[in-house]
Amino acid sequence: LQATTPVWDAFEATIGAGSLSVTKSTAVAAQNIAVNLNDQPFGAFDVEVKGEEVNVTSTIISVSGNKGGGAATEVDYTQVSLYDNTTGKVVAGPLDGSGTTDTLMIFTFTDSITFPIGKRAYVLKGKLSTDFQSDILISASTTPNGWTATGAISGNTITPSPTTAVTGNSFTVK
Repeated sequence: LQATTPVWDAFEATIGAGSLSVTKSTAVAAQNIAVNLNDQPFGAFDVEVKGEEVNVTSTIISVSGNKGGGAATEVDYTQVSLYDNTTGKVVAGPLDGSGTTDTLMIFTFTDSITFPIGKRAYVLKGKLSTDFQSDILISASTTPNGWTATGAISGNTITPSPTTAVTGNSFTVK
């Protein structure tokens, strides 16, 4: 029991829930990207976290690109990783594509990512095979409310926003 004023009863303390929102980032401008080279940008997103750090255990990002009638399929996307643009470090991945669809590749990162409080840019990078034809546009998108997220302190489930797709800049294969 505390004799001073104000009295704070720890049993009545409530930790407020954090929030996470994703928007298109301007951190990586639209540009030409090369085939058969690692770390080519596919898209960038700004992630803003408020209230508490947020742990994400499933991050779904799609990459679209009409491969121009070429022989490219999902296996032609390799070493796809999500980078923290501030630190330059990989936060999820790498993953290689698989399957046979020729216009949309879905990457589900199951690495545990702790997004810090504040706003940071995250860049999706990877390697495209030589099966991609020149002048094809590649772009990444995500629907954040499909991510699995919890507050790092509260343990509360957090539903990232928005509920609609966020699409990054388009990159031209050259």
